[in-house]
Amino acid sequence: MFQGLDLSKIIFHIPANSKSAYEAHTDWEEIFEAGAIICASGENYTLSVIAVAGAGGTVSGDDGNFACGSGVMVTAEVVAECHTFTGWTSPNASNNQELADLLGVDLPALAETSLTFNMSANVSLVANFAMQKFNFAVVSNADMGTVSTSLVNNALSATDLDCGTEIALTATPNSGYKFVRWEQAGNPVFTDAEYTFSLTENTTLTAIFAKRRINAGWLLINQGKKPIEKEEEE
Repeated sequence: MFQGLDLSKIIFHIPANSKSAYEAHTDWEEIFEAGAIICASGENYTLSVIAVAGAGGTVSGDDGNFACGSGVMVTAEVVAECHTFTGWTSPNASNNQELADLLGVDLPALAETSLTFNMSANVSLVANFAMQKFNFAVVSNADMGTVSTSLVNNALSATDLDCGTEIALTATPNSGYKFVRWEQAGNPVFTDAEYTFSLTENTTLTAIFAKRRINAGWLLINQGKKPIEKEEEE
């Protein structure tokens, strides 16, 4: 009867108090099994929407009682720095696929900040937010100098650090070398040996050292000339 149609996207309206009769009818078996929205006259459902408390975001949009089949839209918005939206969940579903089936949407829709669907059951939606996490590493040529950090155990790398984590770096050149600058992906970042910053992205810094140049000078001694070496001033 409905060959070629995506029945899960269709809303059927039937008389009040007749859903059980339709469910028992063999002609409607395919429709119910396909997840179509079957709305009996006068059938209403409740939608509630919340954001996880203190998690960096808010929600807006439709909320309240709706007739079966009504189209509704809810929106999640990130309002706190360093946070991200991680998706919609519900206490009415044990997993994402179950929730997607309940709302009649494709699974990827649950990861979008704006979610549109048709009411077919009482449902509570939760907008989830989380602190962004980033990785950090600092590298250097050990023959030229060393680097110390403010991370635990003076770690030169770390994963899953909270966005906004403050990291202090100190570059110490070996004898005969000098510190030049900090670089990220080959681009200059900072020229002082001590550098403190807040982590807002995956970051790999390189401490650049260089060999000190030696300038030849001349000193008049005993009416003769004797070459001496003089270290370049920083």
